[in-house]
Amino acid sequence: MKKPLDIERLRCFVEYSAECKSAFLRGFFDSKGSIDKTGEIRVYNTDLKLLRYVKQLMESLKIETSGPRLKTKHGKPFIDPRGKTYYTKKDYYYFYIPADYRLNFYKIGFTIKRKQQRLEDFLIRTGRLKPPAKPPLFFPSFLFR
Repeated sequence: MKKPLDIERLRCFVEYSAECKSAFLRGFFDSKGSIDKTGEIRVYNTDLKLLRYVKQLMESLKIETSGPRLKTKHGKPFIDPRGKTYYTKKDYYYFYIPADYRLNFYKIGFTIKRKQQRLEDFLIRTGRLKPPAKPPLFFPSFLFR
């Protein structure tokens, strides 16, 4: 069994600056977060203390979150796509970022390109972010003289 994460040992490194907080959150959301095609950002974990710490970091960067809320109670069966039944060993928690705060989260972003692209697509679709400028369809001849 893995030892629980000692947040107090990490705190001085993570909270050193806003850039360090952002880097920690970016890595955390890259590994534990998800964003669906509708733009909803969720993060899942069994460590409730860690999720509360992440929520605190998010709030310090002006990003509100819901929860954390219980998603799956320990001992509950679930069936994988191949039909095999498993039982959860721990409670499984999640929280999500409401749509109004996703533009603030965009400043942190994802390093995983497909996740970042989904976030950008959502923000552009909802008018919270301007689409990137399109290059001209032709190149003026004076550029090549």
